[in-house]
Amino acid sequence: MEPFAASSRREARVRSVVAPLAAALMLTSCPVELPVNASIAFPCDSDQDCLSGQVCRGHLCLYADAGAGHRDAGAPDLAGRDLASRDLAGADLNQPDGAGFDRAPIDAGAWWNADWHRRRKLTFDNAGRNETLLDFPVLVKLDDSRIDYDRTTGDGIDVRFVDADGSELYFQLESWIPDDTSWFWVKVPRIEALAANDFIWLYYDNPGATARSEQSLTWSGGYQAVYNMHYNFYDSSGHIVDPAYDNRTGPGSGQIAGARTFDGTESWIDLGDNLPILQSVSAVTLSAWIHPNRLVAEQTIVAIGVHSSSAPTPEARAFLSLRNSSVAVGGRASDSEGQRDIVGSSRAVEAGGWYHVVGVIDFASGEASLYVNSVRNAQGPLALAQSATANTTASNGAIGARADGQSQLFSGIIDDVRVSGVARSGIWIGAEYENQALDSFIDYGGEESR
Repeated sequence: MEPFAASSRREARVRSVVAPLAAALMLTSCPVELPVNASIAFPCDSDQDCLSGQVCRGHLCLYADAGAGHRDAGAPDLAGRDLASRDLAGADLNQPDGAGFDRAPIDAGAWWNADWHRRRKLTFDNAGRNETLLDFPVLVKLDDSRIDYDRTTGDGIDVRFVDADGSELYFQLESWIPDDTSWFWVKVPRIEALAANDFIWLYYDNPGATARSEQSLTWSGGYQAVYNMHYNFYDSSGHIVDPAYDNRTGPGSGQIAGARTFDGTESWIDLGDNLPILQSVSAVTLSAWIHPNRLVAEQTIVAIGVHSSSAPTPEARAFLSLRNSSVAVGGRASDSEGQRDIVGSSRAVEAGGWYHVVGVIDFASGEASLYVNSVRNAQGPLALAQSATANTTASNGAIGARADGQSQLFSGIIDDVRVSGVARSGIWIGAEYENQALDSFIDYGGEESR
């Protein structure tokens, strides 16, 4: 029955588009010829969803002779969108769009909402990476060359981000500073591998807009804790409800907006008790931006504790630390087993500079990896007792110290700390670094108005 069902879907889509066009053309006295492959394209999951002679490329039906890099100029760039993406206007935030096959195609260049008067196209460069990035939090860095602050409203409350197909995207505003630099995190559902033309739209200039920023939904792609370290001590992912407790850290200038400074003697951030994170996960990724003031035997960057009846405990389910000029990552799967870790090469880090450090533990394979500024610095086995973490809460956790906050205190600045319950790939980590450090991942298009 499947071939018949696929054929029915194709016919339904053709009728949904051709019938209105034909009716409109009957009202004119001029003969009009509709090109077969010029401006009508449909979403797809396989070749069976397409018309005869078409193939499904990047969730878009294209004619086979259009070329691998071709995108129909009058059709939506559906390669830039996950078809099961969240619908801002709907109540169900995870279900696929069951009506996707029957809706009319959307012009990728059509204006999203007439209440917004200005926009810019943001195009991503993923051409050198052979991995499709799904639910990727893109850092959008705005200054007066990328947005007309005089045309925005209030504290940037009229800023919106819209996918190529017209879907409004989740985002978090980290910092808004008119006539200087403003920082947004935008969850992009899909950026195709080896592609340099996937894009989203930045809209602004709506005096009647109301504030909107879906912070926790921006960080739903495997993130279990995200601390931007700017204004407050809340977990942006929403998994840890209570704010972290600041123990004498100070404000500092970060790699991304603001950060926190640590004195190496008494300042650290207490993430709280009974943390509902890293439970029954087969992998973990810890990452942060660090700017060390000095290099000493051991300085913990972030640690998530084990479950212990004698909490608080310094023992960690997962940790990322600095050992002299090397980075280390380690932890344990069982709450009762001993700590396992790997240490990267020496002189990977020097005092007085910014570094993006990432540790990945794959409990299922027993492998761990370290990355410094997107370059893999070490990889090796961990002799773990089981292939996933225990199904227990973490008794405590800390930033800038061991899990109980009593030793291995960090000296310097820490920014943008993340805990993920998945193993991020080297390609993902490289895209993060290019986006956050090099500011070359996005091409900011010129302003358009209406």
